[in-house]
Amino acid sequence: MKCYLCNKINLICQKSLKGANSVLQCRVSQRFLSMLKNTPRPLGRRFLTKKKVARTLYGGVIGNFNAEVCTKCNEVFYDEKTSREITKKTQEMGLWGLESKTRVGVSGSVLDIRLSKKISSFFNLKKGEEIRIYPEDEKHLVVEVS
Repeated sequence: MKCYLCNKINLICQKSLKGANSVLQCRVSQRFLSMLKNTPRPLGRRFLTKKKVARTLYGGVIGNFNAEVCTKCNEVFYDEKTSREITKKTQEMGLWGLESKTRVGVSGSVLDIRLSKKISSFFNLKKGEEIRIYPEDEKHLVVEVS
């Protein structure tokens, strides 16, 4: 039999040879694999390193969570457990489901934009309350609640 990593014949078995799922490796391959456990994981020509990353939503920090970060482009990857923690935390903070689509309406000769109940209750908006609206650029409209 040969090592499944380097095809050398000098083998030792990680598990007993009697087991159906035994993995055969040579001593050199075992050292290589033990070194890999302590180094960043390769992703093509990039590497992923484990870090605590600050997660933000709507300009506020939700918390610091474990993630794998690409060393080249800084893209962040969360595992399933961490993703569920983030979801739970955003629900507890009342930020879950605030985003919504709406249509521009007409009231007389003026255009109006309707806000969902979740957003209006999040900002404690009441009828007749004054707000400030201004364009940030051609695609973004900023609404400031005083």
